[in-house]
This record gives sequence, structure tokens and C-alpha cells, in this order.
Amino acid sequence: GLKRLFAGLAVSIAGDDKHAAAVGPIARAAEADAKARAKVAAAKKTPDAHAEAGEARDLSEAFQTVEARLAAAKGCSVLDCWLAKVGDANPRIRDLAAYKAARLATAAERDKAAAAIAPLLSDKEHGVRRAALYAVTRLGAKSAVPALENVIRNERGTEFKVLIPEYQLAIARLARAQG
Repeated sequence: GLKRLFAGLAVSIAGDDKHAAAVGPIARAAEADAKARAKVAAAKKTPDAHAEAGEARDLSEAFQTVEARLAAAKGCSVLDCWLAKVGDANPRIRDLAAYKAARLATAAERDKAAAAIAPLLSDKEHGVRRAALYAVTRLGAKSAVPALENVIRNERGTEFKVLIPEYQLAIARLARAQG
């Protein structure tokens, strides 16, 4: 419960400077609470000690993700800054970069943003692919259609085949948006 709530909160506000200051203390308190519960459960050798330890670990990972996203967002309020982050090693930074770039790009910058985001359509992480798909669709950049078609051709028979209908829908939307 707490892990899901925190992860949802993190995703919704990461990069939002107005709320970023509140995330750290909340996250640290939640992480400390989960670790303390895990330690008590382990000491008492209760049946749920393993589950408590797992929740503490999961919460710690979520906290690290939030910290990374907030650090990436700090001082990054222009399109070029976010486009530079689409190649980051951390998949949570790559997906945030795609979302932010799509939101910040002006009409004149759409093709530039779509070109930078297009490689993420074939990322090894589902979340990054979905963020990239959202971004190119939001940008309405017809220049992304060849990249979408290429992914559809290459992903049949892979674990990513479940995304093919979403890619096809994006192509249709882009075609309709462009006339």
C-alpha cells in the first residue's frame, strides 16, 4: 500500500519544483518506517518478516528513483536540457525526459523533440517505450511515423509485441492530425 502510494506520488510530482521540496521528507520518513518494521519483524522472527523486508527494499528502490528524477529535474526547465537526458542510463530519467520534452516543445521544436525521442520507442524498458509513445503522439510529429513503423516491423514475436496496437493507433492519430 505505502509503496504504491509513494511511487504514484513520485511519478506525478517528480520534476515539479513547486512540490519537490515536500517529497524528500515524506520519502525518508516512509523509508525509515518500512526499514524499522522490517527490522522488528526480523528480530521477532514473525511469519511476515520476509514480506516486511521486501516492502522496505521496494520502498528504498522507489525512493532512489524519486531522488534520481528530482535531481534530473533540478535546474532543467528548457527543452534542450530534457532532450539531453533522453539517453540517460536510468530508465526513469529517460521516461521523465520524454514526458517533459513533449510538454515543453513549441510547435517549431516538435520535429527536433520527436527526432530525439524516437529512439526511445525501441527502448528495453516498457515504461520508457510508453513515455516515448505518449511524447511523439502529443507532439503530433509526422516525422515519428517511420520510427513507429520500424518498431512494429522489428517487435513482432518479442515481449514488446503487446505494444504494437498502441503504436498502430499512434500512427493513425498522427496521420489524422497531419491531414
